[in-house]
Amino acid sequence: MLKELFFFPKGDRRAILVLVCLLVVGLCALWWKEACVSPTEEGSIGVDSIIVSLRDTMPRWKNEKKVYRADTIKRKASSYPIKKRFQRDTIAWIKKLPIGSVVDLNTADTTLLKRVPGIGSWRARRIVEFRGHLGGYSRVEQLLEINGMPDTILHWFEVKTPPRKMLNLNHATADEMAAHPYLTYEQARVIINHRRLHGPLSSLSQLSLYPEFVNDTLKWLEPYVVF
Repeated sequence: MLKELFFFPKGDRRAILVLVCLLVVGLCALWWKEACVSPTEEGSIGVDSIIVSLRDTMPRWKNEKKVYRADTIKRKASSYPIKKRFQRDTIAWIKKLPIGSVVDLNTADTTLLKRVPGIGSWRARRIVEFRGHLGGYSRVEQLLEINGMPDTILHWFEVKTPPRKMLNLNHATADEMAAHPYLTYEQARVIINHRRLHGPLSSLSQLSLYPEFVNDTLKWLEPYVVF
C-alpha cells in the first residue's frame, strides 16, 4: 500500500521535481535578502552599500591613474640626454644680427649664418654645402641658385674673400670637371677633346665655339678656372 501511495506517473514526477526546485530557490532568495540586504547588527554592510562604495572609489582610481601617466611622461621628458636639451635650448635662444649687419659668404659658418634673419639650420647647411661644391662664392646672387632660398636675405651678405678652390682646365680629369656645379660631363668631354686635338687652353673664349657652351655658362665659370 505504501509503495502504491508514492507511485506517480513519469510526467507527474517531473512536475513535482520542478515545484520542489522552485520552492528551494524561493527559500534561498528569501534567506539572502534577510541576511545581506537588511542589516542584522551594527556595522554590517548590505549589497547597496557595497555598490555605492565601489562607485565612489572608481573616479578616484581613474584620477590616480591619470596622475601616474602624467608623472611618467614628466619623468620621460626629463630623461632626455643633456646634450640634446642643451642644443634645443641653444637654438631657441640664438640672437639674430641687428639691422645693417653684413656677413661674408665665404667665411661664415653655420652658427653665424643662423643668426641672419630668415635663415635657420636647413638654409645655413645648404649655403655651406653649395659653397663647398663651388669652391667659394663669387657673387651674392648665387644664393638664389639654391632651392628655397628667398631673395630677401641677399642684403645681409657680401663677398669679401675670393673663391679659394680653383679648377685647372688643362690638368683636371673629366670627373673632376663634371663635379663642379657649372660644368656637365658632356662639357668636360669637350674640354678633354680640345686639349687632345689643339693643346692646352689659354682662355675660356676658345670654348665659346662649341655648341655645348652657350648662354652664360662661361661667364659663371670664369671665377673658378685657371690655365
